[in-house]
Amino acid sequence: MAASGSTRPKLPLSPNPMGNPAGSLSVIDAGVNGLDPFGAFVARMPEGTGSMPGQRALADVSLAVKDLLVFGDRVPLCGLASAPFDDLGPSSPVVRRLVEAGASLAGFTTLTALAYEPSGSNHDGTRPFNPWNSNYVCGGSSSGSAVAVAAGLVDLAVGSDTAGSLRIPAHCTGVASWKPTYELLSLAGVMPLAPSLDCLGFMARDVALLDVVAGLFAPEVQQVNRVAIAIDLMDGCDPEIAAMFDRTIRMVHALTIGTGDVAIRSLLAQADGPVFQLLQGEAYRSFASLFTKDVLPPELARRLQKGASISDADLVHAREVLGRLYEEWSDRLFADHDCLLLPVMPVTTPTVTACTQGHADFAPRHLYALSEFTRFVNGLGWPAVAVPMGLDGRGLPMAMQIVGPKGSDRALLSLAKQLQVLRGDLTDSLSTHYDRAGTISS
Repeated sequence: MAASGSTRPKLPLSPNPMGNPAGSLSVIDAGVNGLDPFGAFVARMPEGTGSMPGQRALADVSLAVKDLLVFGDRVPLCGLASAPFDDLGPSSPVVRRLVEAGASLAGFTTLTALAYEPSGSNHDGTRPFNPWNSNYVCGGSSSGSAVAVAAGLVDLAVGSDTAGSLRIPAHCTGVASWKPTYELLSLAGVMPLAPSLDCLGFMARDVALLDVVAGLFAPEVQQVNRVAIAIDLMDGCDPEIAAMFDRTIRMVHALTIGTGDVAIRSLLAQADGPVFQLLQGEAYRSFASLFTKDVLPPELARRLQKGASISDADLVHAREVLGRLYEEWSDRLFADHDCLLLPVMPVTTPTVTACTQGHADFAPRHLYALSEFTRFVNGLGWPAVAVPMGLDGRGLPMAMQIVGPKGSDRALLSLAKQLQVLRGDLTDSLSTHYDRAGTISS
């Protein structure tokens, strides 16, 4: 079930080195070149690697995998120049399930160093290029996975999401993403960042393909009958984000789905503190062994050291606070609604320079805003689906996210599919200015 309009280039013919998903994975190509002009991959695989014959759910689907998990004999670089971990465990059962369902592994995608940066750009300036316009960030940390899908190099990509790392790049590159319910998917073989928040998830251009993938892990089909609208977030959003939000609300009404306005800004404020404590405190513990190795860029090491001051007791308290928020807000939001609708972020996609420390255009608020509407979801363990719903005046994508209670993954995807159909071609912008759409600046 390949996504329509796929333009993935043919890889050089090479013998399939895998007799099974745990076989040898020999790299035939890496880096920015004719096969990967966007720098999405750190390693490309021979055509057909891992694919299984027969009529399967993901037959003819090309797959990219974020380079922070183990599959076959691949030792992931995790966004660094050399592999930081000798042993992350067995091959990922999630990737194995995709391959068993017929997906063909095209390669492993780049990410920000240790998945610890939301813009998609590393401190040394390395980054994959946003296919819509390379002057703008592609979002992170699942940057390469998003770019590979957006550029049509693959149909489907595996990413991870700890504070928005699937949904942020989905917004920036105009693809759909699914962040599953916490613990729905196994994290075996995956680099830990903040285990209380970490999730594996997926990206595709077509929500329908994400729903096929979801059927492998959550087979029960679900529907949405009533949507909570996070109306208080409208104020404070960039005007074009607010216009997209309003347009999406009207589409929900056109589907004859009931709605109700809710206010969640206080939830975001209450969740922020404990989420940041878990992110920083658990990341420091996850990467403690790396401080004695010569593998961490100095700026990344400095940022990770912030977690040293967060005690084990602080982490326990943060989890308790989020547990109470989960109980309170699951009832407040989902007793009378099936899901929650809000933008992925309050701002349009920023420029690379606005997110580059040391540049005259840099402002920390840009980095903060990227995950302002996403990180609370990880803190509460809820599933979320991001779906692009229009272009801004610069011709860059903007996305909405649909959030639901634990276990409602298929319902969220069902609504996202309907919205994608109503949205039509993504090039039908909310604005009439297309001069920057689809261009790649040098």
